[in-house]
Amino acid sequence: NFKTLFALTYPNCTAFNIKDFDYRFVAVPRTHFRYDTGLFLLQIVKNYRRMGVPGFSTADLQALHEIFLYKISTYPNSEVQLPIVRNFLQNHGFRSFK
Repeated sequence: NFKTLFALTYPNCTAFNIKDFDYRFVAVPRTHFRYDTGLFLLQIVKNYRRMGVPGFSTADLQALHEIFLYKISTYPNSEVQLPIVRNFLQNHGFRSFK
């Protein structure tokens, strides 16, 4: 139970009372491979707006992998950009995924 764990970890917390918080269960997609757990977590955090999680499933994994890889490898403030990324950007231009 998160409330119990929080109360034990922060017994002197006076900013709020954790016991006053409501809880609810949010339905999220299930993973089939443990290696995709992080990807699902990123997608859930990205989309969660206290209104539930927009539908996505294991069928969307390939596209999500490609989008996250592209965003990470073409991040404008990256200190190191691999030559293959530079060549790709020069040949194909920069494209932003939303």
